[in-house]
Amino acid sequence: MVELYALLFKIVLALGLGGLIGIERERAHKGYPAGVRTLAFISLIGMLTSFLSEATLNPWIIPFSMATVFILVIVGYGVSLNQQKRFGLTSTVVLFVTYFIGLISYYDDFQYLAVAISIITTLILTEKAVLHNFARKIKSSELMDALKFGIVAFVILPLLPNTEIDPFHVINPYNLWLMVVLILGISFIGYIASKAFGSSKGLYLSGALGGLVSSTAVTSSLSILSRKDKSLIDACAIGITFASSIMFARVLIEAYIVNPSFGIRLAVPLISSMILGLTYSFFKWRTTKNVNSAEFVKTSPFNFRPAIRFTIFLAVILLVSKAANDLIGDAGSYIASVFAGLVDTDAITLSMATLSGSSINYNTGVNSVLLACLTNTIVKLLLSRSVGSKQLFRRLVIVYALMLLPLILFILLSF
Repeated sequence: MVELYALLFKIVLALGLGGLIGIERERAHKGYPAGVRTLAFISLIGMLTSFLSEATLNPWIIPFSMATVFILVIVGYGVSLNQQKRFGLTSTVVLFVTYFIGLISYYDDFQYLAVAISIITTLILTEKAVLHNFARKIKSSELMDALKFGIVAFVILPLLPNTEIDPFHVINPYNLWLMVVLILGISFIGYIASKAFGSSKGLYLSGALGGLVSSTAVTSSLSILSRKDKSLIDACAIGITFASSIMFARVLIEAYIVNPSFGIRLAVPLISSMILGLTYSFFKWRTTKNVNSAEFVKTSPFNFRPAIRFTIFLAVILLVSKAANDLIGDAGSYIASVFAGLVDTDAITLSMATLSGSSINYNTGVNSVLLACLTNTIVKLLLSRSVGSKQLFRRLVIVYALMLLPLILFILLSF
């Protein structure tokens, strides 16, 4: 009885996943030869193919079924091409994807994968106009950067030795480059998102997306804009606050990916600071007129020279932090974090996430990252005053004081 219920569930699942894709096809294209019913049955055929192959222990059933579906698709679209004088390659691919979704939906271990593929396929089909517009807007240089990232992540990384090569046992070429891939990946995604959505969504969303690339770059660009146009001071303050708030989320994500236990210990102060910044921005946004975004991230954050410089900087921070901690204890790590925070929060975050729990204790690592965030935020505040307007600085002093309060309290309570 249990097996019968399990089989019925798989039948319903296959029909549902195929039907989901079919709904989109039928809504998007009237007269489309494969709508809800056809795609639901295509998925069901795939599921029953797997069932029969397992029940009869005959592995040839699956390739025979594939060939049959292939012939049906070719015949069906031959008729469609003859009648409507057009042929859609996407529609053909969708039929095969739907068949394979049904094929894997039979197996318990792959049902979540089948659901995920079905949802992603439907989303891609639904967002056809957005994707086509994005493809037309992307520059050749940005496409080349994406290819370079593929080389960095999938060609160079696997070739690096996965072992420590220094006397302090902290420099692992594979782990070091993996962190570079992480940072470049986050930055590049934020850059592409900012280019895709920023100009139409205003300074606020642009500030949030820009925070994934560089909150310092956002602060610099919007501060300059606030001096050029006094009417944009409030909007610039909101955009900068958004970017600084997202920086705390970025630090937390980086720390958690490298060292989950370390990331959890950072969650309370960083999320508190982020929420305070976003709350302030939200209430100011409701009373401020939205404006078009500035192009504060003018170039892609990904190319080889910055990647190599970041790798060297990260290695230096790792060595300095470990050596300083060995020589003068926790104070050495704190001094290193303050100096690192003057430039960047990524390197010290990844360094402390790597060292915490092994070379240094978690409390020292957490306080070091919070000190770096504290230092970096103060640097951005001073930057806004040096290149921006006095009114912008006054607005940012208030919100930055609120955002830094959880960090300061957490550091003081930990001693």
